[in-house]
Amino acid sequence: MLQWEEEGRLEDAWLRENFVMQIFAYSAYETFKESSPSIKDLVRFHTIHKFMLQAKDETLYRELGNIVANRDSHSLETLLGIYELGFKTAIARKSSIKKTRNVLEHLTGFFKNELTGEEKKILHTQIEDYAAKIIPLIVPLSTIHLYAQKYNATYLLDQTFLNPYPKTLALRSHISSGK
Repeated sequence: MLQWEEEGRLEDAWLRENFVMQIFAYSAYETFKESSPSIKDLVRFHTIHKFMLQAKDETLYRELGNIVANRDSHSLETLLGIYELGFKTAIARKSSIKKTRNVLEHLTGFFKNELTGEEKKILHTQIEDYAAKIIPLIVPLSTIHLYAQKYNATYLLDQTFLNPYPKTLALRSHISSGK
């Protein structure tokens, strides 16, 4: 399921960011799987990957939620196998500016009662500027992260979408990292 990229194609900032995110997400799942997880652990894993999955494939994200709900009463082993296939398939999909913008708008909803009108305007302008390829993704993400810290939004702070890999890679710092 890992979508390998030829070395030359990794010069493309968008492909590189998607590929690196996929590698770290795969690694996170493998580490999770090796931890002898419970269904509660699976729910937590799915929850912290919510916005990353939505930025990749909204439909698969919803299907994974149904898998985690385990309405068919699968054994944990079966459930983990089904979830792994869906998770790795979703993570292998490429994000897009449109899908990422949608996720950014969802994230801003967590602060609708805390932010002033001016703060909301600034954040929405950053998201629009990202979508127009005027500023890189890191700008609205940094603002959202700042607000998540300020308002102690632990649900957001736990989201892998905000930090899918070490920030020192700076993959979201380029305007060309979105398509």
